[in-house]
Amino acid sequence: MLAYPPWARASITKERAIVADSRFAPAYAGLAMTYQRSWSEPRDPHFLNPATLHLAEVAVRRALDLDPGLADGHAGLGFVF
Repeated sequence: MLAYPPWARASITKERAIVADSRFAPAYAGLAMTYQRSWSEPRDPHFLNPATLHLAEVAVRRALDLDPGLADGHAGLGFVF
C-alpha cells in the first residue's frame, strides 16, 4: 500500500464530499488548500506545478461562488495568490 501524505488523503476526502454534495462550499475550499499544499511541498510530485496551482484557484473560486462569505474560501484565495 502506498503511503500518502496527509494532504493527499485530505484531498480524497474533500473530493468525496463534493461528489456527495456539489454545493458544499467548505469542501471546495479545503480541496483548494490541499492543492496549494501539494504545490508548495518540495517532497510532493506536484511541487511548483502550475497546473496544480490552477486547480487550487478553480476550487477556491467555486467555494466563493457557492458561499461568498466563507472565511476558508477567502483564506484559500490568499494562499493561492
